[in-house]
Amino acid sequence: MNFRFMLVFSGILAVASGLLNPFLIVLLNGAGSFRDFGFLIGISMVVASVASYFTGSFSDKVGRKPVLIASLVGYAFVTIAYTFSKDIFYLAFLQSIVGVLQAMFTTANNALLADITDDDSRGKKIGTEASLSSLIGGLTVMAGGVIASIVGINTVFYMVSFLFIASILPLMKINENRKSRT
Repeated sequence: MNFRFMLVFSGILAVASGLLNPFLIVLLNGAGSFRDFGFLIGISMVVASVASYFTGSFSDKVGRKPVLIASLVGYAFVTIAYTFSKDIFYLAFLQSIVGVLQAMFTTANNALLADITDDDSRGKKIGTEASLSSLIGGLTVMAGGVIASIVGINTVFYMVSFLFIASILPLMKINENRKSRT
């Protein structure tokens, strides 16, 4: 049952990512030159690479779900904050926050997926989750342009923010059942 809730959780997030990512690229690219665009994309990755070391240990101590919930709430706020400015310094600040949130989410999500799957079926289940997320995300990207043309790009950002919060519901149904760590 845990894995089914994990698939629902991942599916909701795949829709959110599929809606957000193309428009986030347009927003960041509109902030300045190609150099600025590269800086804005790269800053989140650099921050995430540093923060991942700490967030992994933190999720070992407090559990995966608290770290995931904190990152999802953070993503919801940052997604709304994107709608307020295209100033490069403001966007760089937001992208730095995204780097920390990305580190929190990715590390805890991967660890939770490993925690709730059996050793003998782990690869198959992780492959299933990745396949489903990619399919849903890809289909949502294709539909995203139509959705944005109907409701507007800011509304898409608000919808994504709602999806980040809504994804907490299936996450709460997952029993971590972590084995004791030494």
